Amino acid sequence: MKSKLHLITFAAALIISGNLFAQFTTPTIDAANDGVGNYPNNYTSGATNWALTWNNTDLFVCINNANQSEPVTIYLDVDPIVPLNGGANANGTLVGLNYDGYTTRPNLPFRADVCIYAHNGYREIFRRDGANGWTSLGGGATGICGGGTNDFTGNANGQYSSNDNGNGNGGDDRREFRISWARLQGAINGGAKPVAFNWMGYISYNNGMYAQVPVENYNGNNVTGNINSIVRYFTVSNTGNGTSTNPFGQNSYTQPLTVTNAAFGGISVYDFTMNSAGQTITRTAGAGQGWTIAGNLVVANGTITSGASTTAITTRNIDIRGGTLVLASVGGGDLNVSGNFVETSGTFTCNGR
Repeated sequence: MKSKLHLITFAAALIISGNLFAQFTTPTIDAANDGVGNYPNNYTSGATNWALTWNNTDLFVCINNANQSEPVTIYLDVDPIVPLNGGANANGTLVGLNYDGYTTRPNLPFRADVCIYAHNGYREIFRRDGANGWTSLGGGATGICGGGTNDFTGNANGQYSSNDNGNGNGGDDRREFRISWARLQGAINGGAKPVAFNWMGYISYNNGMYAQVPVENYNGNNVTGNINSIVRYFTVSNTGNGTSTNPFGQNSYTQPLTVTNAAFGGISVYDFTMNSAGQTITRTAGAGQGWTIAGNLVVANGTITSGASTTAITTRNIDIRGGTLVLASVGGGDLNVSGNFVETSGTFTCNGR
């Protein structure tokens, strides 16, 4: 019996992801009733609504319907590398913040450069320390602005504003803040607005998290000791005025560094990164388990094998740079590539060849 001949197709394609309308903007910091309505794009996770935008000088965040006394933690990768969790500690930190009994310490899907920590009583900014940890820029009443005055204000155009919606610290609270790119980054990118970045975040309580973005990330208790990896993040591939990416429009995936997936089902993402030494992703057998990757499939370490899956992998670009991509000899599904197929090192095997 002859083995199946895998179909590998290549086609030119223009892919535009996300809503680009007016993403580059300057909202008012007032935690008003309209909240996220002042932002071009927003995103719902559970009962919580997130909004995020920027201009040349500041990053803006608005969160509705999450207890204002429980901290929001946001991680930013402002100088992305490929693979985004590769490189060295000088490129960023791979573990989350361990802080004050609220914030958890999950593994991160990228080498983060900045961590934002903020609730109505306290704010603090952290930067990568070059040793897979974090350096504080100082916290408290001036944690966001870093100046001599309290950065909290109930008035428009302040640095931080929150509103308890008349019920104390309840679930329908609102918070909104802006942080300068210069304070966030320091010497990274010369303190200027990055041309692209990756990000993810969540709200913390005790040793758990909720309102996670992207929504596919972990939600629940016992997020301690790096046992709960965060595998999804948003890719912002353009921050320009008039050309900016929707900050919620490109949902990407990174395989955890120490995990093997013996039956990996269907997925639809922007970028997909496999950089897990000694680990393997084996696609779920049979039909109905397609992979759709609008951006890049990066295989830098470890192995992706189609196994007995009969469903296609459809991607814009493939970048094999040290790992192994295997289309099995029988029934492994087709590979559809609309952009570039680059193999600088590593192995690509099709039908055993």
